[in-house]
Amino acid sequence: MQLSKLNPWIVAPVVVVPIALYLAWRPLSMESSDILRTIFESLKYLSIVVGSASGLIGATTQTKDKDTGRPNAAGKWLIGIIVGSLVIGVTSQAVESTLKRKQEEAARTAADAQRGKLDNLVGTAQQSSDQLTGLVKTATDSVAKIEELRVKQIKALADTNSILEGVRKVSGDVKTVSSDTKAVSKDVLMTFDLARRASKPFLPSKIFMRVTYKYLTTSGEIQDYVNTVRANVEALEANRADPRWKNSDRVNWDANPTSIALRGPSFLTSLGGLRVQRLLTQQTVGMKIRATKGSASEQQANQIELTGYASFKRNTPSQPVSDAVIVPRPSNLEIFINRRTGDIIQLFTIESIDIRGDVGLHSLYDLPDKLLEIDLRASEHDQPKMECFTYQNDTMNTGGKLRDFITLESRRFEGPNAAAPLFTYLFKENDLTIKRDCREQALSVTAP
Repeated sequence: MQLSKLNPWIVAPVVVVPIALYLAWRPLSMESSDILRTIFESLKYLSIVVGSASGLIGATTQTKDKDTGRPNAAGKWLIGIIVGSLVIGVTSQAVESTLKRKQEEAARTAADAQRGKLDNLVGTAQQSSDQLTGLVKTATDSVAKIEELRVKQIKALADTNSILEGVRKVSGDVKTVSSDTKAVSKDVLMTFDLARRASKPFLPSKIFMRVTYKYLTTSGEIQDYVNTVRANVEALEANRADPRWKNSDRVNWDANPTSIALRGPSFLTSLGGLRVQRLLTQQTVGMKIRATKGSASEQQANQIELTGYASFKRNTPSQPVSDAVIVPRPSNLEIFINRRTGDIIQLFTIESIDIRGDVGLHSLYDLPDKLLEIDLRASEHDQPKMECFTYQNDTMNTGGKLRDFITLESRRFEGPNAAAPLFTYLFKENDLTIKRDCREQALSVTAP
């Protein structure tokens, strides 16, 4: 058969069908699939029209040779048209069904992925809610805040469940679900902040301080007192028969070649002037914590006072280590005089603290930007130096058994000076993260 005599309606399906099958089974984007579906739908409808037209032609046209009974040229064309339209119609329908199935699978996969992301988000919110429950249980001294936290937690959980229900019913409105999730996240963050603050209530337990008066820079009154004490101790060491060596107050002081220790009232504490005696043996320490914002009158009115008490006396002796020796426990106010340099060291262990006033100081997290003032009754000429300040907070309200330690940086203490005879210290955020205790280093003095 010559190529020029080929029926084009027979050739067309031969060309169209492989191309259609190739396009239907190769990976295509959603937009390309939509275009192909439109093309093949058009081909399907065209095949229907052509098939119908061929029927009309066959009914109205002579399609067989009268002599031979075989299809004439018109009959062959009609057969080609029918076969071609049939193949194109079936192929178009098959390709269209394949493309539709692929689009549905792609849409279902995208919906499952979106639903999985939303389920993960809701699961994270649920885990955050569970963690909040544990934090709330530790805040034993903040009942009002814990109740508020519990209400917010319930609200956050209810909102989370609402979002979960919405996700199950979502049909495409992802923006609405995202907005609800952001609102719940904001409530969760607020609840976390309340739990964080309630977990660290402000409950002073103990304060330890080490204050030093350098002999070369302190006032003349303190220098005279140091010289007098060293001279008296040297005289007593040279004459052990002196009654003062064996007086009843002998238990309140002691000496070795490097230092002199004063742990309670004795004749040595009365050698200086009245001001020096009060300065060194003062057992009450006044402290204030006040705001740094607002007018001077507002700062004065909006403050909290802490009064600490130390006992300058020997405590009850401990059990004897032998038949003749009883070792007394040290007092919580001790004075050491370096016999070589003349420097004076005061060690305060303040275990009794009274609190008056309120500056909104309910949590340790309220301390940053607050100003601490400490009054030791010293003057600017005495030039005391704060070498250690450790604050202990009874966070869990356990009677001092479980405490948090906050050690302030000694280099950041200012004063006393001409403007104010006080130590001042401005709290910062990083003060709450310094957990080390400076007492061990502060106690490393050569003591009898």
